[in-house]
Amino acid sequence: MKSKKNCYIAFGAFGIAKEGLMSSRIEIKAGSTSGSPRIRMSAHKSQYFADIHDYSGNLGADHLIYQKSFIDSSSREQVLINSVRKAGKVLNSLGYSILLHHADKSDKRSNPAPWVTKVDSRIVNMLIKKVSNHYEEKANKSTRELATLKANIAKLESQAYRDQKVAHSFARKANKALERVA
Repeated sequence: MKSKKNCYIAFGAFGIAKEGLMSSRIEIKAGSTSGSPRIRMSAHKSQYFADIHDYSGNLGADHLIYQKSFIDSSSREQVLINSVRKAGKVLNSLGYSILLHHADKSDKRSNPAPWVTKVDSRIVNMLIKKVSNHYEEKANKSTRELATLKANIAKLESQAYRDQKVAHSFARKANKALERVA
């Protein structure tokens, strides 16, 4: 009898310095565990700091976006990994910076069922939508920050104008007072 395993996907967007500017990089990991996906992702994050990996230590338990239990977990995990790879390929082709927490297809450690080639289009669409929403939220935040900055600049310009008027008025009054004294 096959045992149930918990399959999961973790997703995160992190700021990275690129050519002197801050940019976002999307990181995605799919996998399965017989225990809790939260504990597995905590271990994943800890493992990064213990070993040297090609991925970052950013993804952790708080980044889980998909969890589901399956009996045929290796096949389902492979479908999730294939779907994450497909989403990564699509997003890379659109110019997004994507880091997948998986070794290459040829590496057996990242392919629990290499004979499975299926891709779940719902997972691919979910991930692409997640990236789209992230950048939309980021753009909205930038727009709000820009509006706040423009409002603050307008207030400063107005204050500077008032201060200049007061300074000119004071200078005229001081000159008149000096003329009377002289």
